[in-house]
Amino acid sequence: TANIINYPNAGYFGLRSATEMILVDAGNLAPDFLPAHGHGDALSFEWSIDGKRIAINPGVYEYSAGHYRQYSRSTRSHNTVTLDNQDQSEFWHAFRVARRAKIIDRQVSFSENSISVDASHNGYQRLAGSPIHRRFYRIKFGRVDITDAVIGGDKQQTVSRIMLNPEAEILVQSLTSAIIILGNIKIKLNSDRPIYIESCWCFLDFGERHQTQQICIEMGPAPCKASFSLVKCD
Repeated sequence: TANIINYPNAGYFGLRSATEMILVDAGNLAPDFLPAHGHGDALSFEWSIDGKRIAINPGVYEYSAGHYRQYSRSTRSHNTVTLDNQDQSEFWHAFRVARRAKIIDRQVSFSENSISVDASHNGYQRLAGSPIHRRFYRIKFGRVDITDAVIGGDKQQTVSRIMLNPEAEILVQSLTSAIIILGNIKIKLNSDRPIYIESCWCFLDFGERHQTQQICIEMGPAPCKASFSLVKCD
């Protein structure tokens, strides 16, 4: 239907309307012959409402090798899960990638105004205990529900992250809930695991650096599981 984003070859899925877009990346890092521009964003998502980006990816600061090049490619700067702050794929220098995360299972279903994505990647399988990250999305306009599971592993500290627009305000309400405010948009986060806030960087345009915040969901040591919801308030 007109509202559905469905590009299975590229691995992008989601919903789009005149006022909202929710986009999920459930594809491989990049074409095997051109990994240079790939980022550690497997199973991540973005969400925009009324033309305002709310849950964002970091963008790119520079193409020269250096701290901010590495940071913009890193998994910890994307809206997905990290294990011991490791990257899903092994990035090195400015445009090189060694072992790469692959989507190993993916099921997508959709109706006119909702979509479900259930997918796993093997990028962390090189770590002790051969962990696999599996993520299940249930998405409709105004609501994103996510369940993360790390299957296997060996006590790696596991965190699920949501990077926000630098203009967004976070009001922490409890150990497991918060309100995200951006202009007149309010989104309620509820988690079944503890949350905390971290300062981070984003690059809204090439060569532009902005300080922003991530909501971090503390999943605990692998193997582990966590669920959270993001709901637009009326």
